[in-house]
Amino acid sequence: TKSLLSKVTKNAYLRLDKIIAVSNFTKSLLDPSVKSEKVMVLPNGVDNDFLLESKEKVKQKKYDWKGYPKLLTVGNVTPRKGQHRVIAALPEILKTYPRAHYHIVGLPTEKDALFQKARELKVEQSITFHGRLPSREELYRAYSSSDLFLMLSENQKNGDLEGFGIAILEANAFGLPAIGALGCGIEDAISTNSGVLVDGNSSAAIVKAMNLIFENELVFSRGARQWAEKHSWADLIEQLPG
Repeated sequence: TKSLLSKVTKNAYLRLDKIIAVSNFTKSLLDPSVKSEKVMVLPNGVDNDFLLESKEKVKQKKYDWKGYPKLLTVGNVTPRKGQHRVIAALPEILKTYPRAHYHIVGLPTEKDALFQKARELKVEQSITFHGRLPSREELYRAYSSSDLFLMLSENQKNGDLEGFGIAILEANAFGLPAIGALGCGIEDAISTNSGVLVDGNSSAAIVKAMNLIFENELVFSRGARQWAEKHSWADLIEQLPG
């Protein structure tokens, strides 16, 4: 049962010498009986090869994708990843950015439901579902073809939560700033120089964040790249306890 599993998990935590959480959000989910000094926050990262390749791949031939700005989310098409929140904000986004187009990359698990939502909002012409891309090369190309990364993850009642958001760092490596949702692990995945954290249900806040980023595009693009480099796995591993 769920109660038994919870007790077993709690007992395991209490027996451990050290617990590593990938974000302060996931640390906050631990049982209060776990002493805070036992818990170390070590964020997820990207490998050095990815960082090196992104410098070259960003110069490659880009997709002939629709729109400007080209908005991108990479991840399984589910409520946790928050694509529905971006779609909900599109009517407001299009008032300021009438040519904006939302490109959704990832396993199309709930594509039909999202497309229906887009039709109801009359924004279906501003959305493209690309599905799961067949290779890392194609994913690199998606990042290099976009203008802004969005991950407005939403915590689910069944316990499905966003612990960090590695795709944000991957996008950052290509110089893509990010807009992410408050209230989940994404809070540790975005810095003040790499993007903006917002209330994922506030269309006005999302548009305001877009304005800030595009008014300071070079600063945020440079900051995004530096933030990704700061999360090199080679450097993060050095922080692990001996």
